[in-house]
Amino acid sequence: MAAEELSSSRKGATSRAGIPEKILRQLNRGEIETKTLSEGLAIDFPTLVTACQFSKPFKNAKQLLSFEVGIKLRMQRVGTWIWEQLGEAGVENYQGHASDTVRGWVAYAIAAQPGVSLNTRLKQIRGLADDSHFGVREWAWIAMREHLSKDVSQSLKLFLPWAKNDSANIRRFAIESLRPRGVWCSHIAELKTNPELARAILELVKSDPSKYVQDSVANWLNDAFKTQPEWVIQLCEEWQRTSPGEATARICQRGLRSLKK
Repeated sequence: MAAEELSSSRKGATSRAGIPEKILRQLNRGEIETKTLSEGLAIDFPTLVTACQFSKPFKNAKQLLSFEVGIKLRMQRVGTWIWEQLGEAGVENYQGHASDTVRGWVAYAIAAQPGVSLNTRLKQIRGLADDSHFGVREWAWIAMREHLSKDVSQSLKLFLPWAKNDSANIRRFAIESLRPRGVWCSHIAELKTNPELARAILELVKSDPSKYVQDSVANWLNDAFKTQPEWVIQLCEEWQRTSPGEATARICQRGLRSLKK
């Protein structure tokens, strides 16, 4: 069975111990994509770096990319190295790599570029934001988060057309990237204090047909609820009154889940 066929048909492991050795070898060689977060966390970065056959050596990989180093920092270190050592050619050559982890490195390489406008950076990350693999899409927004949070107002403006895009992945990226709290990332104090700033973009997805997007909107509201509960309650009441429907109801129910606690 070809690696592509194996990757598409197999069921992912839910723990490191549950990953078959053959599958782990293929993951470490960058031949197949991960199916679960557990598989992504189990990849040996020094081995994968070697398998990529970069034109320049990644020095001290075993030390800098060991499992003792947090996954986010390891991703950032390789991505930064790709930009600093390989430049635009590295981004171009590896953004279509078979390994979702390698494509995630490219997201960090795009984020590592100095002196690039936010608009340009978003154009560069767009393909990875719409990647077929869930992990790449997550790494893309996490890598961009620092740049986006530096200018929340500009980020929200740039994301307005993204929130209306035909792709659910792109719409979700626009919401997930600017969650007040988020996952595996620093909080955005500006949005924790004043979630109303994001009102215009949230309005565009308040009845989104995709559950993938709905979950992101609900999580955004749940983040905001922890600092501005009355604002979220009032917003959900308004949405359910003016835009009744299953999608809106699901978003509000999940967005207000902390209220029940």
